[in-house]
Amino acid sequence: MRRVNWREIGAGSLTYPRALSLGRLYVQKRDNEKGVPYLQRALRLQPDFAEASGLLGTAYVRLGQFANAIPKLEKAAPLDHYGNVHYQLSLAYRKLGQAELAQKALARSQDLRRSSLEHDQAVIMDHRSRNLKEGKTAFPLQ
Repeated sequence: MRRVNWREIGAGSLTYPRALSLGRLYVQKRDNEKGVPYLQRALRLQPDFAEASGLLGTAYVRLGQFANAIPKLEKAAPLDHYGNVHYQLSLAYRKLGQAELAQKALARSQDLRRSSLEHDQAVIMDHRSRNLKEGKTAFPLQ
């Protein structure tokens, strides 16, 4: 893994939001190796932020660094509203031979995804209902 030269990119100007944004961008692009140093930096600046921890754990899973991933993902898991962190956690546990923990994490991931989907559907139905009461169409013509 290439080490980032913080002097080259201006370490003093690399704030938590900037480090997190760069790390998130690389992880979303699946360029996990490049994202890791930015997320590590973000966590050094703000160690209690779950988003950076979850993203770093995801990057570690994708890089095959399962033992490094688990503590990061476990830290982010309580704030996982969509099931993504628990899914990554299930992958890491499974790769490390912890089948029971993997199954629990996967079940939690599925529960969270189902709950998130039900919430989204309820919001859409509520929005449609209000529009119909107001005489609006779902997709107004222009």
